[in-house]
Amino acid sequence: MEIGESLGIDMSLLIEFRDHMSAAKDLQLRHFPIFASRLRNIQQKMNNWRPQRFRELSVRPYRDPLAFYAFWFAVLIGFVSVAGLGATLAQTYAAFKGLQLQRRQQ
Repeated sequence: MEIGESLGIDMSLLIEFRDHMSAAKDLQLRHFPIFASRLRNIQQKMNNWRPQRFRELSVRPYRDPLAFYAFWFAVLIGFVSVAGLGATLAQTYAAFKGLQLQRRQQ
């Protein structure tokens, strides 16, 4: 109470909110007259968050988790494809060397 009053906040409004409005099931920004602008700013930053570093790719975003999982699924498919290509090249090389060895023995 003392801190809020020293900052110039109308504490009676907060007490009234706590006693009468905080039990609301569907809370919206209009239910927070003092912090609405801050909450709106936080919500906007959370919605517009994009990874800035490679490490942050492992953090699921606050919205649209489907894009997060689709990205990692595509990375997995890409990795399997590259590994399959590498295995195919190795198998082709081994078959070619085996054919050369077979021709030399005849």
